[in-house]
Amino acid sequence: MVALLGSTGGERRREYHRTCYRAIAGTPLKVLLQHREELDSAKEGMGVEEEGEEVEPGSLLLAFSLVGHRTSMTPQRMTPLLLSALFQLRSLQTRGYFPTRRIQVKPVLEGDELWVAELLYSLFEKMQWNTHSVVEGKADEEPTEPMARKVFENRMQPCGLGLYPTFALFNHSCANNVAKYFIGSVLVVQASTHIRAGEEITENYHPPAMMIGREERRAYLSTNYSFHCCCWACEQDLPDIRSMSSEVVVVRCPACRGAVDTTTSSRCCGEEVPIALLRSKVAEVWTMMQEEAANLKTARPLEELVALEGRLTSLYSSLLDTLAHPCTILYQAEQMFWKSQRLARGNKAYLHKGEHGRRYLLETSRTPADA
Repeated sequence: MVALLGSTGGERRREYHRTCYRAIAGTPLKVLLQHREELDSAKEGMGVEEEGEEVEPGSLLLAFSLVGHRTSMTPQRMTPLLLSALFQLRSLQTRGYFPTRRIQVKPVLEGDELWVAELLYSLFEKMQWNTHSVVEGKADEEPTEPMARKVFENRMQPCGLGLYPTFALFNHSCANNVAKYFIGSVLVVQASTHIRAGEEITENYHPPAMMIGREERRAYLSTNYSFHCCCWACEQDLPDIRSMSSEVVVVRCPACRGAVDTTTSSRCCGEEVPIALLRSKVAEVWTMMQEEAANLKTARPLEELVALEGRLTSLYSSLLDTLAHPCTILYQAEQMFWKSQRLARGNKAYLHKGEHGRRYLLETSRTPADA
């Protein structure tokens, strides 16, 4: 099957129309026709729920197997997609995508043109639920510029839109366990907490639990993604960072890494948990993380940022071994970890990207703070 997608094509998340057009227009008609039977039989969840069925990662077939929620589509939501599909089909007709270039079109679609129009509309359905903004980091805030929500200091901005069919299969959690960044249009996914064997790997469709409360999160996800969230953060009603204490209440058992609520128990695995020692360790590691994170500035040389990222990742991992939610320290430490990944490895608005993620300044007289 033809490998496809992972392309960028819009300034905002909802601008998936151009990305859809690129996916179809960039695939010769003869190639689509060679796989017509497979595309026509593609169904939601293909390669996920049926044992033994394999679909090539990143393929167009996998893209058509993503959730489209057709049965719940309203006329108000369908109409713009239908119109866009027709306009894009008209572009394909006049630009010679089909064997016969058409300046004037028939009032009724038929044959391959009708089939391609159906493909365009179906892909629109998939993209409205499954696209991801391709983002890049922005320069640091000016010292005099207010930052009302300083804890969320991972300054990002969208620079495109991509459809990554394999990553789109990840389920949502309001307290997800992976982080992502981009090198060009390449999506890199990395664990952002310890993931145990058998535990589901989850991403965040927005918004995360640290930002807003459960009812507001669930309302947003229901409206924009058509599901009622039952992730562990929602089930346990994990408070957001403004409602959460910075006190170390839940610690990890040194033997099994299980969470121990120190307000109700001091034992795990049949042994006494060294609560005071663990709290002391958290305080020490957290102090070191804050000192290291103070150096996470966009103007620093790349080699320094890479070294910082390594040290912060090690400290964050140690904190995860010792501490569990609810605690603001974990939220803030995760932000530091994510920011270090973005600065050391991801796209940056104030720098040109070269081959293999190399960085080039826009102008020698221009500093990152000016970008």
